[in-house]
Order: sequence, then structure tokens, then C-alpha cells
Amino acid sequence: MPKPRTKLSPRKKPRQERSAATVAAIIQAAAYILRKGGYAGMTTNLIAERAGVNIASLYQYFPNKEAILGALIQRHGEEVRAALAEVMAEHRGKGFKANVRAVAKCVQAAHAVEPELHEVFTVDAARLGFQPAAIEHDPLFAEVRAKFLRESKLRDPALALWIVETCVRAAFNRAFVERKEQANSDLLLDEIIRLVVPFLKG
Repeated sequence: MPKPRTKLSPRKKPRQERSAATVAAIIQAAAYILRKGGYAGMTTNLIAERAGVNIASLYQYFPNKEAILGALIQRHGEEVRAALAEVMAEHRGKGFKANVRAVAKCVQAAHAVEPELHEVFTVDAARLGFQPAAIEHDPLFAEVRAKFLRESKLRDPALALWIVETCVRAAFNRAFVERKEQANSDLLLDEIIRLVVPFLKG
């Protein structure tokens, strides 16, 4: 008999200010424990203790530690998305290469803030079955994407964007695990730009 799939989503969303504060405390506690001891060292009991909540309260919102990790990944994604929106607004009209570099630098900076968490997001989250959000479905990039698809001379612009997204995501994720001394360097950023810009320009 196949093993049942681990539940990766919360049980319910908080609807009141007090319950929202409880959920926020749980997620923050999980982040602290992950930074200190990694995913293997994280348990729901430790999270509840760190958050200052009863374990029963934790289970009201999260069925397991995997679902808490999922909420943490979602929170991180929202923070990165907000930063990207600001960067894209600031660099509007400054040229293709400048825009690509600004977005890549923003992603690199987001990884550098909490590299221990990114290692968990890269290694453990992927193993558990979490899927990264695809840029092609994100409204934040809809205008830029539509312009590129409309104006590009490449044989398959949509495929090219997918290749770039996949390669850049993998490069930053693996760098912060396998090449930590270079992960936040200008050299890594320069090499990514050198790869991406000529490829997209065809």
C-alpha cells in the first residue's frame, strides 16, 4: 500500500487578531529553530515552546512541522515578491540589462539575509515535495513577460524564459548551499548576467 502523502498545508487560516498573532509566533519560532538546528532538529514541541503557545493551539493551525515549513516558505516568498515589485518599479525604463541585473541582485540579497533558511528551502523543502512558484503564473511579471514575448525574435520566447528562470533559481539556490563563500559576491551576479542577457537577446 502506498505511503500517504504528508500534509503540507495549514489546517486553517487565522481570522482574528489574536489567532493571527499566534500563527505569526509559531512561524517565527520555526524560523529561529531552523536557523539554529536545521530541519532535522525542528519538532512541533520545540516550536510551541519557543513560540510560547500550547501544543494543542499549534495543532489547531498546523497538522505537522511540514505545514509550518510551508507557511514559512510562503511568508518568505511574499517578502521577496514585495522587494522585487519595488526594484522593478525603480528600474522601469532603465534598459534590459539594468533591469535583469536589478532583479537578480534582489534575489541574491534575499538569499543572503537568512542563508540557513535558504539551505532548508533548497534541500529539505524540495525533498518534501514543495514546488517553487513559477514566474509565468505571477501577475507581478505579467507586463514584462508580455512585452518580452511580444518583441522577442527567439524561436520560442516562453521556453527561453522558463530556461532562464530555472537556471537562475538553481544557481542561487545551489550557491548558498555549495559555494557559500561566493554566493553573495558580485562575481556570481556578473556571471549570471553574462549568461542570461545574451541568451535572452538571442
